[in-house]
Amino acid sequence: MKNLAELILDTKLNAYTSCQKILDTISDLAKINRSKNAYYDCFTTDIIENVDYFTLHELAQILETEIHLPSSTHNNPYIKLTFSWGVILILQQDNLN
Repeated sequence: MKNLAELILDTKLNAYTSCQKILDTISDLAKINRSKNAYYDCFTTDIIENVDYFTLHELAQILETEIHLPSSTHNNPYIKLTFSWGVILILQQDNLN
């Protein structure tokens, strides 16, 4: 059985890897939506769902943004990124405990 330090390191590594994947997805969405906005002059909202707690907190630190608490619109904590072409919402997964 792993000790607590190993579990924390594993969690951090998994969160970091997940952050990289999400940041790559955000980059792809930005490219698509910028060109779509330039062509159609439209505003886009994209949602990335089911991000685990640790990844959401790592992303908040990387992006230097706050995590919004659940509201009537969004039942889970989330990060909201606003761009000239639209918004990306990154929603934390449901806590099943």
